[in-house]
Amino acid sequence: MEKNVKNICENTRKLLYEKFGNIQFIEEGHEYFIENEKYTPVSTVISEYEQPFEEDRIADNYAKKNHKTKEDVLKEWKFKNLKSTISGSRVHEFGESYTNLVAGFPEKICESNLKQYVDCRGEMVLIPTFPKESAIKKFYDEKSGYLIPVGAEFKLSTRYMGDKVRKICGTCDLLFYEEDPLFGENQFVLADWKTNASLTNDYKRKNNICMKFPFNNMVDDALSHYILQFNLYRKMLESVGVKIGDMRLIWLKEDGDYEIIKIEKMSDGILDRVLTK
Repeated sequence: MEKNVKNICENTRKLLYEKFGNIQFIEEGHEYFIENEKYTPVSTVISEYEQPFEEDRIADNYAKKNHKTKEDVLKEWKFKNLKSTISGSRVHEFGESYTNLVAGFPEKICESNLKQYVDCRGEMVLIPTFPKESAIKKFYDEKSGYLIPVGAEFKLSTRYMGDKVRKICGTCDLLFYEEDPLFGENQFVLADWKTNASLTNDYKRKNNICMKFPFNNMVDDALSHYILQFNLYRKMLESVGVKIGDMRLIWLKEDGDYEIIKIEKMSDGILDRVLTK
């Protein structure tokens, strides 16, 4: 890595820790605080624009069609949700560890991954243990040498966006600095790992079930939620001078592969409706 790029990455990390280093995150309850003041998680803000899920009615209909009891269906759904949440957390910890290793900070490998950090013929390597972890390694093995990780798991807030803005916090998985060897138009790239079985919902797309205003032109599914999430993170980063040139969702697959999906920028006018609600 050239000295100039290394300095840019180092200075950006320092800036983000200086601006956002006092954010406290309590995992139980998914709560954020800054100087004892509670901030709303980005996930909660997004949920305000989702259509309500009528769990009891839908579970009852599903149970009748599949000759089950509603209680059994609700237990199955809860089990599946918990499994997905636990698996997703494991994958994100591995992604955080692998990113920090690639960025040159092996001391920041998560405690849960230390047993996977082993000596392989004189070289310390972080071993993936299931397919979505392998997908993370594959992404880094295949990424362009011009895509440099600044770091992982940056806590962010709207604190520097003015007094009229809602107090919101979130955590972005990845920030990269990307060099352009041809045109020299270097940029910061915001990215996030996603582990969903599917990013889109066929039923909602066929029936045009959309999010609430002002996102009523977006189908109410995971991909649309992530577009809003990315753009809120972008605004938080840009509020402290980190201008985001591109946003990329890295979808980790069950077969150990991955897919990169570029996320579009939303207009400031629409985002201001969310931020100043």
